[in-house]
Amino acid sequence: MSPEKYGKYIKLLKSKYGIDFFDNYNDDIFIEDANLSDIKDKNDFLNFDNYIKYAKKIFSLRKIELPYDIDKTVKHSSVKRIGNLLGYKTKIKEYSGSGNYASFDLIGTITTPEVVDVNTLIHEIGHYFDHVYSNGYKGVAKKITFASSRYHIAKNNEVFAENFKHYFTAPDLLKNHLPDVYDELNNRIPQKYKTILNSLLE
Repeated sequence: MSPEKYGKYIKLLKSKYGIDFFDNYNDDIFIEDANLSDIKDKNDFLNFDNYIKYAKKIFSLRKIELPYDIDKTVKHSSVKRIGNLLGYKTKIKEYSGSGNYASFDLIGTITTPEVVDVNTLIHEIGHYFDHVYSNGYKGVAKKITFASSRYHIAKNNEVFAENFKHYFTAPDLLKNHLPDVYDELNNRIPQKYKTILNSLLE
């Protein structure tokens, strides 16, 4: 809600219903007093940019040390085989520049180079899972205040894909720092995904 709308509703409550709303909405206080025992929600903030600042502070308070990525690559033939099993389409594209690139689009296609880093692939499969999960995944694993990495922390779909990736590649990170995320994903990710993606990491 914008500050203008918020002010309008405060006045409406007073003029129409005689209610004095206790006006203690202050994004700065939420950011300043951020703590892990009382995680605020997006709707607690008047300004989304302040919610992002708050989420970054919460991430810092968790003192997460990101593990090294798993040193393994996957050929496109395996990406395609897994796609046939899980239901996503595949495409090959060689990306220029350094880094491990892949992408997912909303028509259900994962695009990778001929050889892709396994961490990157599982992240993109996380996007696919989010896309096909009961009209979009909802839960703590998709909240920016429950991010397991700083990667695009302002975007809940990227937070989810990172949490999904870490469920497979760094489960202890989630168990130790974000047990609610681990438990939620453990209950919601089907055994088929677990079997297929864990086999990639063997």
